[in-house]
Order: sequence, then structure tokens, then C-alpha cells
Amino acid sequence: MGAESSDTRTGNLGQPFIYGDGVNIAARLEGISEPRGICISDDAYRQVRDKLDIAFEDAGEQQLKNIARPVRVYRVKLGEGGAT
Repeated sequence: MGAESSDTRTGNLGQPFIYGDGVNIAARLEGISEPRGICISDDAYRQVRDKLDIAFEDAGEQQLKNIARPVRVYRVKLGEGGAT
């Protein structure tokens, strides 16, 4: 399985469990976000930067717990339109 692979199984309520590096990174980004803030990985940023009217701030590379390589992180600049 590749780095972006995921394993979907269903839990008690029939909802799928999703596993993979993307989910682990998202969970770690939640932990470093400021209260009421949003952080996204470089992979997510590249997918949405030209599709959303949202301003982003480059927060640099961050070492995240249990993630082997540093991840470039972008913060959503709340209340400011226009992607940067």
C-alpha cells in the first residue's frame, strides 16, 4: 500500500472508518491549530488554492507527532478573502 492508501471498514453504526497518512496528518494539524483556526497540509492546499476564495498563510514546515517527514502547513486567514 502507498503512502496515501486508505482502508475503509464499517463501525458499529455502519459508518466507514478511514485510515491512512492523510487522516493522521489531519488529526495532527487539528492539534497545532489555534482555537477556532484551520490548518491544512501542502497536499490539501495544492488541491484548493485556485478553487476557493480564501486567503492562506504559509506556516512553514512543521514536525508532527508520529509523522516521519516534516509537513508544510498553511493556515486559513479567517475573515480575509482572496487566495494567497
